[in-house]
Amino acid sequence: MVSPFTWQGFGQWMFTASAFAFLLLVGWRWDRRRRDRSGAGRAEITAFALTAAWSLIVAGAGHVTLVGQLFETFRSLAWLGLTLVLFTRDGRHASVGPIRPVMAALVFVELLQLLLMMMQLRYGQHPGAQAMIFQISVMFRLLVATGALVLVHNLYAGAMAQQRVALRWTCAALAMIWGYDLNLYTIAYLARTMPLELAALRGLAQIAAAGLLVIGAVRGRSALRFSPSRAVAFQSLSLLVIGGYMIVMVGAAQSLAWLGGNASQLAQLGFVFVSSVLIV
Repeated sequence: MVSPFTWQGFGQWMFTASAFAFLLLVGWRWDRRRRDRSGAGRAEITAFALTAAWSLIVAGAGHVTLVGQLFETFRSLAWLGLTLVLFTRDGRHASVGPIRPVMAALVFVELLQLLLMMMQLRYGQHPGAQAMIFQISVMFRLLVATGALVLVHNLYAGAMAQQRVALRWTCAALAMIWGYDLNLYTIAYLARTMPLELAALRGLAQIAAAGLLVIGAVRGRSALRFSPSRAVAFQSLSLLVIGGYMIVMVGAAQSLAWLGGNASQLAQLGFVFVSSVLIV
């Protein structure tokens, strides 16, 4: 492996540690499968396992390789599936009409990544086509991250007070994963390339998400322990907030571009750190 004192090496070590953390979560959840044979248990195991596999692949091959993109798509679909299962266990999938259409739209957009991968194989040797495919792929990732954050917000905000205690750590982990993706792909879209520093720190965000899930498990407040909640309206305010946030990101990114050099890189890292904390 590359030296951990470079961004590439740091990213490899962080993603390796992320893979190890999620493999531990797979083992813990698998051990509980006899006591809980629900769909949420299977969804958790699938999400943890695919995240671990994706982390190992990114550590070895990188983000922008086809196999890395393929397993990122699998990982994203698994986390979306877990979110839907949590809504199902909470009983809100029947009372909140927009949940299934929104979920179906997000899954469809994520599956479009497979089409882009085939286009990359066919036209990747042309620089112009490669740049266009990259921009479209990043835009689709942005759409999925935005929609997923809206669902996570509604999952937590629509729950009753007692259920929020059970959902707190799972929703915090989901917000960490999707919130960092939102920041990363916003900057990647504006810069027209994957930022090396933020891509390396993405593994650290995955470790933080795994830590939040561990805290929830240790405290015995998993998202599997709540009863059906009251009927609530699907909250679209979070979509407006995220839309305004992305406008601020665009303006900030343009300002950072004027700084140039190392100052721009340091400002990007600081801005992403603060905004990720605010999202969570």
